[in-house]
Amino acid sequence: VESRPIVQAIDAYVLVTDGESPIAGLAAGDFSITLDGMELQELEFSLPPSQDPSQSVSIVVVAQADDYPPASVYTALIDALDVGDHVSVVKYQGDIEMSRSGGVEILPFTQVDGGAGSDALKEFLQSRLSQSIGPPVFFYQALLAGLGEFARPTVSLPDGPEAIVAIGTGGGRNSLSEVIASANANSIPIFNVGYASLDPYPDLVA
Repeated sequence: VESRPIVQAIDAYVLVTDGESPIAGLAAGDFSITLDGMELQELEFSLPPSQDPSQSVSIVVVAQADDYPPASVYTALIDALDVGDHVSVVKYQGDIEMSRSGGVEILPFTQVDGGAGSDALKEFLQSRLSQSIGPPVFFYQALLAGLGEFARPTVSLPDGPEAIVAIGTGGGRNSLSEVIASANANSIPIFNVGYASLDPYPDLVA
């Protein structure tokens, strides 16, 4: 009889309940696995994504405070996140010509919870900036403010991925190279998302 080692790992998915609801917070020490009556020692244990802090994301949403894109674009993003994710919002207003008053308002990191936390994020995204809160703030400046949220978070963030999601355009007093240098120094990726109506382009709609 020739015995060969198992090369491919065997995944076992386990759900532990109290009779009705899943029990959270279990660790590897709470489980044992036996094979032919002998306990296996070499195991890898991981929590499901909904309970694993390493799978929770922290993002800063950089949003321009006007009616385009509509607030529903941003709130849809909140709805797409999972409970346990954290979101900070940087809202800015200003144009390159500096022809109007502007400024920036920031909502510190708030946990997505499907309740009060999620509602606070959506309410902030849908609200308008206070009048005359400061000089115009441009896109690059808003990105730097978002990076500052990661540098000085007001709450403890999960161990999972971090990123900035920006919906906006334009330049600013700060250079793009300054933004890139700060993002690289803090290992924060920046995703710039475009928004446009496809009504004038029916050939692009499948």
